[in-house]
Parts: sequence; C-alpha cells; structure tokens
Amino acid sequence: MGNRRFLVFVVVALVLLMTPMCAHAAWVKVCIDPGHGGSDPGAVALGDYEKTFNLDIGLRARTVFQSDAITVVMTRTTDVAVSLQGRCDIANNNGVNRFISTHCNAGGGTGTETYAYASGTESAHLAGHVQSEMVAHMATTNRGVKYSGFYVLLHTNMSAVLGEVAFLDTTADNNKLSSTTYRQLAARAYLHGLQASYGQTPHL
Repeated sequence: MGNRRFLVFVVVALVLLMTPMCAHAAWVKVCIDPGHGGSDPGAVALGDYEKTFNLDIGLRARTVFQSDAITVVMTRTTDVAVSLQGRCDIANNNGVNRFISTHCNAGGGTGTETYAYASGTESAHLAGHVQSEMVAHMATTNRGVKYSGFYVLLHTNMSAVLGEVAFLDTTADNNKLSSTTYRQLAARAYLHGLQASYGQTPHL
C-alpha cells in the first residue's frame, strides 16, 4: 500500500512539474494574420513580393503554434486579398486571445521592429517579447518596439501586435527573408515571444 501511494505521489508531482509548460494551451487561441495578399502585394523589391514571404511565415507559424497545442485561426492561407476590416472580423468573431500580424518592411532600412497600438498595454508587453525573440532568432538589427494606430491593431478586441520581420528592399535582410531556414526561425520567434509573454521558458 505504501509503495502504491508513493507511486501516485511521484506521478502527481511529475504532472505538476510539466503543467507550466503547456498551461496556456487549453485556452489560448491565436489569430495569425499574413499581411497583404492577392491584388495587394505589399512591398515589392529585389524580385520578391512581401505578400509571399508573409504567407509562408504565417503558415509556418501556424504549424509551430499547433505543435504547442495552441488553437490557430488564419486570416488567409492562400494568395488572396482580405480587407483590413475582414482580418479584424475573423479575429473578433472567433474568440481569439491574441492577434499576430506578420509583415516585411521596406524603405531602405535594416532590421526588425514590432508594433503595438500603445505603450503600457498588454499588447505592448507581447510586442516586447516578440521583438526580443525575433531579433535573437533572425540576428537582425533591433529597431525596437514601436507604437502605431495600424487598423488591425486598433480594431481587434484582443491583444494585437504587428511584426516587421526584416526589410525586403535591403539585400542582407532580403537574403534572410528568401531563406526557408530564416522564415522558419521567424515563425518560431513568434511562438517563443507568445510563450515568453505568458512567463514560460520559450520552447519547441
């Protein structure tokens, strides 16, 4: 009898030790929004279209999020145009907890930046972690967390961030965006940023 009780104690202890790693999975639901699409290519430079990189990173992010048992809703899964309000409606009507819009930058700069609508918010907290993880994974210049009234940040009902992974029109950045290895790292950075925002040690 004593051995049985000890075995039960050990099993319970192991479950408790493992729980913090996946405690969020039962209720966290994320909307991943690959920016642009269809007739809206986004930035175009060096022979590449922003919409294409955005979609690939978004789909890869869906896969790694689902590997952590997180429910994912996508605003698009193919090369189609979705209105800004349509993207917000998809998130708002599906009861998601977090909204992550992925983009590529342009304008001759270099590096990564992540946007929230205002400082001191839960969105800003998430943006800070996404920014840190993205810079660490992509080895890009850290342009920091920035604040803007982008439509999808203002009209979603949950914590929302918009990531500018790297600059499409800068050769060094474009080389990373053109690499499947780095696009996979970008996808994983979004997951790790979300995990860190919940106080977890980034994993997977």
